[in-house]
Amino acid sequence: MVIAFIELEYHLLDLDSFCKVFEKSEHDITLYTTTKIYNTFKNQPYANRYKWVIKGDTQSVARFLNEHFDAINKADWVYYNTIASHYKTYNKIQFKGKTILRIHNAHSYLKPLKHWYIIPTFFNLFKAASYFVREFIGELDFYYLPKVVNKMDYYCFADENVKNYVLENKITTKEKLFPTIPGSVFNGEFKPFVIKDKIRICIPGIIDERKKNYAPVIEALKLIGNQLTEPIEIVLLGKPVGKYAQWVIEEFNKLKSENIQITSFTGFVEQAKFNELMFGSHLLITPTLESTVFRVYKEIYGKTKASGSVGEMVKYGVPNLFPDYIYFDSEMEKIIDRYSTPQELANQILKFVNDKEFLVSRTQIIRQFIKKRYEVSHILNEINSFMELK
Repeated sequence: MVIAFIELEYHLLDLDSFCKVFEKSEHDITLYTTTKIYNTFKNQPYANRYKWVIKGDTQSVARFLNEHFDAINKADWVYYNTIASHYKTYNKIQFKGKTILRIHNAHSYLKPLKHWYIIPTFFNLFKAASYFVREFIGELDFYYLPKVVNKMDYYCFADENVKNYVLENKITTKEKLFPTIPGSVFNGEFKPFVIKDKIRICIPGIIDERKKNYAPVIEALKLIGNQLTEPIEIVLLGKPVGKYAQWVIEEFNKLKSENIQITSFTGFVEQAKFNELMFGSHLLITPTLESTVFRVYKEIYGKTKASGSVGEMVKYGVPNLFPDYIYFDSEMEKIIDRYSTPQELANQILKFVNDKEFLVSRTQIIRQFIKKRYEVSHILNEINSFMELK
C-alpha cells in the first residue's frame, strides 16, 4: 500500500518508532517533514528505506501541502503524526485516502471542553490568556480543531494503556481506533545486563516541578540509611529548570555517603551521554506527577497521555518504579513496580539493590514482556491485518 506520513511539527520519537515499525514492510512510504527533522534522521540506518519530501524553512504549511497535494492524494493511507497548529489549513485539505491522526493528548483533542484546567499562578494564567487570545480565538482553534479531529477516519495512540483507558471511559469508539504504534519499540537485542561495582539508579528527564515530584525519592533515600549492602549511584539524568531543580540537586547532594553517589548535570544532557548512562542503569525511578496541562486542558499520565517513562523502560529494558497513581492496563501491571509513600519506595529500592538475584530475575521478566508486546514485527503484523480489512 501507499502511505503518506506527515510530520511538520515536533514529535520526533513517534516518527522514529513509525520508521522502525515499517522499515521491513513492503509498503510504499513517503515522509513529508521539515528540514530540521530530516537532518535529525538522515543518518539513521532506516533513512534510505523511505522517500523524504522536505518543506522549505520559509515555506508555509498550506503552500507545502498544496504543492504536494497530488502525490499525497494518491496514497491509500495518510498518517498525520502531529497536528498541533494550522488547524484551518488541515481542515480545508481533503485527501482521498483513509486518514489517521496520532493523538498525543486525548482530553485536549477528543473531549476538550470537559477538561479545562488552568493552574492559578501568574505564569500559568499568563500562558492561558496568551493561548486564548492568539490561538483559541485569534486562529479560531475552538472551531477548526474539532472539525479536523472529527473528519479523521482513525485515531492512533502511542500507548495501549491510553487506548484502553479512552475506550473504557467512552472518550472514543472502537471503530475509530487504528492499531497502537508505541512511542518506543523493540527491534533488536537489549544490552547485556551487567552489575559491576555499584547499582546505578537513573531518574531520567528534565528536573521541573511542573512534571515531577522528587520529594518522596529524597525522603526514601534518607530512610535507607545504612541498610544498603551494595553501593548505589543515583543519576539525575536531565536538565535542571529553575529554583526547584536547584533545591532538588542540593538535597540529593546532602545524601552523599560511602554507599550513595550522586550524579547530576547543569544543562542539557547530550543524547550520547544519556544513552550511555541509561544503557548502564539497573533501575529507574519515575517520580512523575499524576497530571499535566496541555495548553488549558488537563491530561493524566497513563490515561490520556502516554508517559515517556514507559518508552524508556521499553528502550533500555530495566525495571522502573512508578507512583501508584499512574494507570496501566492489566497486562502491563504485571511488570510494574510501584510506591505510594517514601517508606514504600525505600523498601522497593532496598529489595532491588540488596537482592541481586531478584534484580536480575525481575529484569529478565520485564525484557521478555517487552519483546512480546513491543516487538516491531508483532506491531507491523497487527497493522497489516487491520489495513487489509479496511
